[in-house]
Amino acid sequence: MQTDKPRIVRLLYVSTLDTSLTLDDVRRIVDRAQVRNRQHDVTGMLVYHPPHFVQVLEGRPDALDALMVHISCDPRHRDVQLIERVETDRRRFDRWGMALACTGALAADLDGLGQNETDPCRLLAAMEREAQLI
Repeated sequence: MQTDKPRIVRLLYVSTLDTSLTLDDVRRIVDRAQVRNRQHDVTGMLVYHPPHFVQVLEGRPDALDALMVHISCDPRHRDVQLIERVETDRRRFDRWGMALACTGALAADLDGLGQNETDPCRLLAAMEREAQLI
């Protein structure tokens, strides 16, 4: 009897961050997210690119839906824009409960964030390149 692989969804979103957040605050957020995400079999990467967060999340649809509700209600995020939601057969960021990248090399790929000009393929490829350096 063949068993189906669990359905995995990948979400990619951008939000405007609260301007009072520091890099230390973001690191604390990531530390908590790593623990919580492992408990719910969620993987992903957060890019801190003031004034934006860019995040990719991977996991079961119900876990990601609940997480997106939480993120959308979090006052540290404003203008949460879902860029992409796709079913996939593999995770791209499976090594992390949540990896953190601070732009630097990603800066050119993040142009247009928050202006509905974000190319999900280009952004995911840039995030994957950055994740290999972590």
